[in-house]
Amino acid sequence: MTCLDEQRSRAIGCAHPSRLPSSLPSFTFVQMIERLRHTNVHLWLSRRGLHGAAGLFMLLLLTGCGSSMQSTVPQEWSMSTEDVDAVRATPTGEIVARQQKDAWVMDDTGQLIYDAREKKGLGGMLKQSFKESTTFAGFSLADFDGEQLTTVAMPSSNVLMVFDNREGSDEIRSVDLRDGSVLWETSEFDWSLSEQKAIGDAATKRLAAALSDENTTVEGGELFNRYAQSLAAEVPAIDGVLIKVNNGLVLTDPSTGDIRWRADGVTGTGIAAVHYLPEQDELLLATDQTDLAQWSEDAQRVIRLDATSGDVVWSSPYGARVAPPVRGIRVFDDAVMIDMDTGGTEAYRLSDGSQLFKSSATTRSTDRMATALGGESTIGGRLTASAAVHDGTAYVPHTTNFKAVGRPDKMIQAYDLATGEMTWESEPIEEAVDVRGLRFVDGRLVAHIVKDSAGGDQVVASWDASTGELAWTRGLSSGHVLLTSATVHAVTDSSHSTIDLDTGEFGDVTNLGQKSLGNALAAMPAGDGLAVLRESGITWMSADGTVSESMNLGGTIVRGLYPSEERVGDRLFVPVSTKRIGSAVTEVHVIDMAERTERAIIRNLSFSSNGSTVSTNFPFGFFVTNNGASLYVLDKDDRVVYYRIPDGAVATPAP
Repeated sequence: MTCLDEQRSRAIGCAHPSRLPSSLPSFTFVQMIERLRHTNVHLWLSRRGLHGAAGLFMLLLLTGCGSSMQSTVPQEWSMSTEDVDAVRATPTGEIVARQQKDAWVMDDTGQLIYDAREKKGLGGMLKQSFKESTTFAGFSLADFDGEQLTTVAMPSSNVLMVFDNREGSDEIRSVDLRDGSVLWETSEFDWSLSEQKAIGDAATKRLAAALSDENTTVEGGELFNRYAQSLAAEVPAIDGVLIKVNNGLVLTDPSTGDIRWRADGVTGTGIAAVHYLPEQDELLLATDQTDLAQWSEDAQRVIRLDATSGDVVWSSPYGARVAPPVRGIRVFDDAVMIDMDTGGTEAYRLSDGSQLFKSSATTRSTDRMATALGGESTIGGRLTASAAVHDGTAYVPHTTNFKAVGRPDKMIQAYDLATGEMTWESEPIEEAVDVRGLRFVDGRLVAHIVKDSAGGDQVVASWDASTGELAWTRGLSSGHVLLTSATVHAVTDSSHSTIDLDTGEFGDVTNLGQKSLGNALAAMPAGDGLAVLRESGITWMSADGTVSESMNLGGTIVRGLYPSEERVGDRLFVPVSTKRIGSAVTEVHVIDMAERTERAIIRNLSFSSNGSTVSTNFPFGFFVTNNGASLYVLDKDDRVVYYRIPDGAVATPAP
């Protein structure tokens, strides 16, 4: 590959896999030969006539890289993050970078395919050689400045929607990702948040005055604003793109820009979720909100509208004043369920939009605020289970008995989806932090409830699904619970057991073995059995709890409040901290869960890039792309590096 133009050499630096390393590692001759299969160093030597002992000596010098061993697969390309404000990866391998008000995009080969730095127009800025098969897989740059520059990709339509307000003109452009041409552009719609932000500023000040608190400080509307989660949403079933404009909604043709319809009076500032109803040819839409002023106006709404005309069938408010993000929309007969990220659920009649029920699993107001502002809730959040639906009934986690001191309680509520009637609610489980699992296991309703945010005090409970009568509870002082369709697995630090679904009693206890792998961190499905992620490796078990195989990852798995590992299909990506050549190194190990082999080890990973302030969507230093076939990492040299995992690759661990 070739490096990008010199004008951007500081912002984007290219590095070829054969770049010569700088230090001498320690390894065996066999390992050296294995590693040379993944490098071009031997070609560099042969072209210079270096053979025999001299060549071997040079090989020993050249096969190290920095202070750590090379990855077991070569990097495809890399990009420096120097002078870059934000970097976002897409699920199909593109990189979108931002520097102040400029933005550019590179494909998964490192080639520049889009540049929004020059002027305002995009014509001619995409390379004509852009590959026709490359798409962006619906990636939204929510962290780009929502007031000035936001891009949303439409993979089914092969277009990139660009929302550009850098000149204050609220421009929208549609760029063809197959040939780089601008398909259409318009300044007809007002979409920026400037007006809403100003209203939010005023409302915030009014709120502070109403509190009559001289110590109240107001940072402005930004404190209460959450920029639009998405200004546009693709609806492939009708070959259309929904665009959220101020106080309205527009359906456009992605290729021509023709406006099929406009629905005025649609409040909110973004599109939180869309669900298409094929039998009715209608849309269900959940709008988003960003500012305090709209709370009293019920700006956040779930709307049913005609997909052909845009006529609103019904519109109902949903969510609290500080509502968490929407996890998704589900439809069961005449019930529309809005699932929140914090586990709460609101249900409406599909026929008329009347509310069937509303249940909140959020623990406290500060957590609702943190989630609404785009942060992580300290209690509850993305680990909270959604409602379980079975035979026309929704079983929903609910928070009750809020207290001045201490945690509130949790319970399960059962709602008839036809009538909205609450058929039963369980007895409260006192001072519970979160409901992490809720499902039917072999016909029984089972929940996994955490009473300690560190996971030290847990309860597994089962209820009669018809009456809500508690069948049994089983406490765990520590460990991990996995609910499958047929079995409840309980894993402690060093052992495994199942829980009898009739009595709640523990079954036979199996030792995990291999103490060197450390304590258990998590349990996950693996074929007909399960896999136990441990401090330094993985142990696979059959459905009956028999240990079948273990793998040592050669270091300590890095974990925080939330799981750091990511599973895509049969591939598990795990960050591991280990020592190489006397220094600590963070690696990403790529595990084939079906074959139980390591496919690759990516080294020199950084969770926080040497004090760099660049913003990324790499929560644990890496981002998996192309359905697990590749990934980006943020390394310790302030670079974003792209690796492709070849089919059939097998990693050779470093010494």
